[in-house]
Amino acid sequence: MTDQAAPAVSHRANFPNLRAAALWAAIAAAGFFVLATRYRGLQGIAGGAVGLFALQACLAFLAGVRVGPDRVTLPRPLFNPLPLLVFARSSIPLNSLRDLTSAGRFLGFEVVLLTLAETAAPALFVSRPARLAFFAAVKRRIPDIRIYRAY
Repeated sequence: MTDQAAPAVSHRANFPNLRAAALWAAIAAAGFFVLATRYRGLQGIAGGAVGLFALQACLAFLAGVRVGPDRVTLPRPLFNPLPLLVFARSSIPLNSLRDLTSAGRFLGFEVVLLTLAETAAPALFVSRPARLAFFAAVKRRIPDIRIYRAY
C-alpha cells in the first residue's frame, strides 16, 4: 500500500482579465505615442496623462480579481456604472460580503456585483467560465453566501 498525499488546496484564486488589460495597454501606447510626438504642447501632456492612467488600469486588470483566504481584491471602478474605467485596486474582507450577483454583460465582459452592507462593487470577468470559477472560489470560503442572477 502506498501513501499518497492529498492534493494541496490553494488558498488563493486569481482571475486576470487579459482582454481588458490589452485594451488599456493599447490606449496607454497611443497616449505615450502622442506624448513622444507632441512633447512640447498641451496635447503631449494630455497624451502622457492618458498613457499613465491607461497603464495603471492595464496593471489593475492584469492582477485581476483575487480571492484570498480572508478577502477579495479587485480593480476599483471610478464609477460603478462604468466598471471598465478603474483606478487602483480595492480590497473587500470576505466577512463583509452579503451576496454575489451575476449582472449580465458589459461590452463583452461578464459583470458580477459584490454586495456589501451599504454598497456594491462591480467586477469584470473575461468569460462565463471565469465568472463561475470565481463563484466557486468564494463559495469554498463562504459556503452560505447567496449567489443571484439579475437578468
